[in-house]
Amino acid sequence: MAQAANEACDLATRKRKDLLLQGGIALFGRLALRSIAKLASDLGLLRATPEEYFERVKLRRMALRGLTAEAIEAKVSGRAEARKNKDFAAGDALRDELLALGITLMDTPTRTEWSITQ
Repeated sequence: MAQAANEACDLATRKRKDLLLQGGIALFGRLALRSIAKLASDLGLLRATPEEYFERVKLRRMALRGLTAEAIEAKVSGRAEARKNKDFAAGDALRDELLALGITLMDTPTRTEWSITQ
């Protein structure tokens, strides 16, 4: 159903001037969305918001590795402090330690953000 809806959207994009086709595809899209939502509901899927889902996955991945957000934040803060003191070897060592645990760091102009990999 999702594949058919995507193909219909692609067709609608290519045939923008065909108003009858546009109306039909819009109707099909609404019906497909309702059908997918009903099926997902019946199967118990898509009940969480994306934010809730990603937070749950993050917590599960941390638990599997025996990590806590506090422990990760402490290492990230230690790295920031080492970089501030121009101790780049210590900062790199902490980044490598986190990477070995499956934690990826992303430096922004204001802070360092982290994510956990699969």
